Amino acid sequence: MQRNSSRFTLLLLALREIRLDNNIHLGQLAHATGKTPKEWESIETGKSPLTLQVFTNAAYGLFQQPSHVMWLAEQLANKFISHGWYFQPGPLGNEDDLLPLIGKYFTSAGYEALMRRPNDRMSVTALTQGNIWAEPTIVRYCCVQGFREWVDAGAQPEMTYPTVDMDSGL
Repeated sequence: MQRNSSRFTLLLLALREIRLDNNIHLGQLAHATGKTPKEWESIETGKSPLTLQVFTNAAYGLFQQPSHVMWLAEQLANKFISHGWYFQPGPLGNEDDLLPLIGKYFTSAGYEALMRRPNDRMSVTALTQGNIWAEPTIVRYCCVQGFREWVDAGAQPEMTYPTVDMDSGL
């Protein structure tokens, strides 16, 4: 089963995870982009468009080079593509299959638990450490149904989860 998303969605994912990993408040990033917190939240969740100027300001607001965030998004694309995803160059709106999963991940019962256990979670920024086999937790969440169910159930360390990609039959 092929799933569709947008390269813009991957940029939003990278920006959001970098922000949360570094404990940067939504309001701080809103200020850096010249937006209100509500406007930035709307952009970050894909409800409003991400322009190049806002993206650039957001990257700098996260103390990142915009090119680095773009590189992370490309690395994420490769990870998702290996699980059967296809990425359109432009925004897809309601037809984006990844955007709802990202929102679900960041609001899941297990996300906070995994944030408190850094050895059990791999951030998207781990891709910069040269490990080509690294698979960020968000990728596993979006691509492996059993893992998603484990995270949604609270990501308890004593619970086990399937390691097979149940969504694509791999």
